[in-house]
Amino acid sequence: MLLDVTVTDGQGHPVENLPQSDFTVLENGKPQTIQVFEPHFPATNQSASAMATAPAPSLPPHTFTNRVAPAAEQTSAILLLDLLNTPVLDQAYARKQTIRFLKSTPPGQRIAIYVLSQRLVLVQDFTSDPTLLVAAAEQALNEKSLFLTTESERQVFQGTTENVGTNATPVATGQGQQSLTLPLGSMDLGSAQARTNNNAAMEGSRTGLRINSTLDGLTALAGAVSFYPGRKNLVWLSGSFPIRLKPTDADLSRTAVAGVAPGSPNNQDFVTAVRQVASALAAARIAVYPIDVRGVQTSGVDPTLGAAESASFTSPGNPTTYGTLLNAQSETRFSERTSMLEVAQQTGGEVLAGNDIRSAIAKGLERGSSYYTLAYVPEKEDSNPAFRKVTVQLKRNGLTLGYRPGYFPVKSDQNHPLVAAMQPGMLPLSAIPLTVVVLPPDAVNRLARIDYSIQIGGIDFPETDDHRRHVVFDCIAVAFSKEGRMVGQVSNTIDATLSPADYTSALKDGFAVHQEIDLPSGSYTFRLGVLDHASQRIGTLDASVVVPAVAAAK
Repeated sequence: MLLDVTVTDGQGHPVENLPQSDFTVLENGKPQTIQVFEPHFPATNQSASAMATAPAPSLPPHTFTNRVAPAAEQTSAILLLDLLNTPVLDQAYARKQTIRFLKSTPPGQRIAIYVLSQRLVLVQDFTSDPTLLVAAAEQALNEKSLFLTTESERQVFQGTTENVGTNATPVATGQGQQSLTLPLGSMDLGSAQARTNNNAAMEGSRTGLRINSTLDGLTALAGAVSFYPGRKNLVWLSGSFPIRLKPTDADLSRTAVAGVAPGSPNNQDFVTAVRQVASALAAARIAVYPIDVRGVQTSGVDPTLGAAESASFTSPGNPTTYGTLLNAQSETRFSERTSMLEVAQQTGGEVLAGNDIRSAIAKGLERGSSYYTLAYVPEKEDSNPAFRKVTVQLKRNGLTLGYRPGYFPVKSDQNHPLVAAMQPGMLPLSAIPLTVVVLPPDAVNRLARIDYSIQIGGIDFPETDDHRRHVVFDCIAVAFSKEGRMVGQVSNTIDATLSPADYTSALKDGFAVHQEIDLPSGSYTFRLGVLDHASQRIGTLDASVVVPAVAAAK
């Protein structure tokens, strides 16, 4: 188990040169033996030349890989521009501030840029070239989220609905009771209440979609960068933080959603998704630094509302409406701030506060680039899926520690993990490095051939009593046409026990797997994926092949 631990003094400055003897690690209250201790500090460990992005490997024809070749373990930065959870006006400000930061980045700072909208998009892979980073950020256009309801939109709806009820006129019914007549073209109170209920249900559904998309995006990002060694500091620039990662002993779903009351019809079950994203971020060594790009927020009626909608909140006829509005805004902001804090704490990051986004990003990345790596071997209790609490203690007082306070043991889910990773448009995953040769049919071979070389160096396979290694891989290849239509697939499970000599050979040359697939003539994009059963690690990549008409006809 790897732990990246930041140590700062009272002024927030990194503390260097602490010995291993100062640290104590406990898991579920039990002391652990620290087997690896490595300090990482930019001034001593990372020169500008070491942080330069390694060139892409030169590959022979028909050969594809998801492997990267960083020069050494180093701290990397990821900027995530969250359009899914951010109003358009705030997106523009965040983008402008991000570009200002990128123009002033210190030499050698390796950064990647991602955008989260309806799905996660890689805008710029890791590079230390500020010119490429600025150009990529300038191409990230603002986009209205389909699932986000802004405070202004929420108030317009509430104000319109309550204005209808306020303008209703009571009339006698002849039975000593009253009914309501409304202006021509308006609705009765019953339909107004129904509209409110329906809108609440729709809002809950949209929030659920937004939460799932956010969780999926973070999981995909973790998988895409997992092969890069070292700690990754993820700066999450957003206008809303709908997820919470802090587990509870009672019910994880109760803290999975920000702003949705437990037990309400809109509180969906996000237990599995939250567990997956927490495990993915931990495996990729990602520390999240959330920053609210909306800056200072004011309470009360939105100034963009019309006179009729505003009056419904401030009219003497509705004495409690304005107070209710203020309470709702306060609760929402408290929930979102709590969500930001939990996401940062559960990943070993830090909330970046302040209106100066450019300076906040710089400060967060500076603090996150200095850390100590501690490693220990936890007890194997794979049958118990409960969250394992990790505590790091220091002998010295007055210092602040930042680290991931626990983890979920690896557990197989009912749904095959490769299903989502194999969808077209998903980012390649590098937790299992792959090099694959895809050969088209020829005069001798009627089928397209796929030969995998699976790099197994980072995978801990179960060992038998006679020192053999048990290997179980799922390999899937899916062929898509130019139009994105699936036209063929092949999958198989490889269950093998390797002798010590075969295992040593596979460590050196890769574990080989062969597949064949029958395709009509045309141009195809392959999605290739490998899953290791024991660790649940996944490697995927995209490849292309052209099947000639003559070969296909044979």
